[in-house]
Amino acid sequence: MERNVMMIPSNISIAGGIFTGRFVKQKKTTADLIENCTSLIRVPLLKIENRNPHKKNVLIVVPHVGIGGAGKVLFDVVHNLRKDEYEFHLLSHKKKRKMLLKSELYDNYANTFFPTQIIVNSNVHRKYYYRIIGRLNIKLIIFTNSPVVYELLPELKKDFKDLKVIDLIHAEEGCGARGEYIKYSKYVDKRILISNQLKDHVINMYDRGNLDRKLKKRISVIYNGVDTTPPPRSVIKKAFEKDPLNRWNDSAIISFIGRLSWEKDPLYFVRIAKRLTTESKLKGKDVRFLLIGDGDQRKAITDEIKKQDMSDRFFLTGFVSDPRVYLMRSKILLITSKKEGIPLTALEAMSCGVPVISTDCGAIGELIVNGKNGYIVKKDKEQEDRFVEHISRLLTDERSHFQMSAHCKAQIMQNFSLKSVGKSYQQLIDGIIDA
Repeated sequence: MERNVMMIPSNISIAGGIFTGRFVKQKKTTADLIENCTSLIRVPLLKIENRNPHKKNVLIVVPHVGIGGAGKVLFDVVHNLRKDEYEFHLLSHKKKRKMLLKSELYDNYANTFFPTQIIVNSNVHRKYYYRIIGRLNIKLIIFTNSPVVYELLPELKKDFKDLKVIDLIHAEEGCGARGEYIKYSKYVDKRILISNQLKDHVINMYDRGNLDRKLKKRISVIYNGVDTTPPPRSVIKKAFEKDPLNRWNDSAIISFIGRLSWEKDPLYFVRIAKRLTTESKLKGKDVRFLLIGDGDQRKAITDEIKKQDMSDRFFLTGFVSDPRVYLMRSKILLITSKKEGIPLTALEAMSCGVPVISTDCGAIGELIVNGKNGYIVKKDKEQEDRFVEHISRLLTDERSHFQMSAHCKAQIMQNFSLKSVGKSYQQLIDGIIDA
């Protein structure tokens, strides 16, 4: 399959039909930008104008192409949708340093587009989207967390009469759920929210904005899904060979996964770890701690670990693309976040049969049945004691841990597998395009 990767650089070279470029900082007028935009778009899109005419073209728009976050959810969904009837194209306004593998990207998308930071004018964005939608005969846009798309929707819906739009909202902080973007809801044909709690929040925003009540009927709740197939054996073997994991074979490992940032509160994880080292119920237990992720609090965390004299009990992996290889060695996952939606890390842990103990935040209660497949810890002055109590029970009562592990896997397979989530998306997409 011929594929095009499209960027908008300031220096342009063409090789093998793929546009590449070196970015040079220089002042450009709006006219220059529009000229660059339209001239670049015209050539490659003419080449693919009549490709697969029997398929329906869908444009996926994400804020960045990276591993994790809202974009990953859409990538996983697209991977599980039918390719015999639909052709998918990807547009992202930002590349992240830790990107998806090219094979993962190009196996699912006929075309990938990466407008760069030089597109700063709304007129340029408009021309860019109009060219893509018109030349590819886009029938549906599915996007998440993109202010650019929201602002373009009134014109796009006016000029492309048959164009359908679905947006995906992951959190109350997402731009689609914020006050300044709620007014664009009438241009969205279907709105997917990842929890019932988030649905209540958005409906409340509708009421405050005095929006038409009929718009509420366009909202659907589809939970995020997680891959239930095990990681490749070669990946598992490589991770297990890492020091000190190869020396922790008989240890009870407690893990944290996420950005090392304020909202995830990894320093609280370190604090709980210190409490566990002095817990009498765990006397004789070799308890170790994994911190999986990276972020701006990494130095503060390492300093605190040294201060508490626990360096030999901790392993900071940094960023990993598939945390399940570490979860397979873990007994418990702790979520210490100050705010969350339904964290993918919890889904990944439970798919591996790892019970989750979490602060009471976001929509975690829609995933964890307290005492059955994990524990939810209320935020109060006794929070730390409850964390220690639940952890101690699971590390000392093998029967409870075994039962909880089985319930974790069953919950994911029934309600949160990529297969079941993909089916829900497929039904929604079929219904909206054929309407």
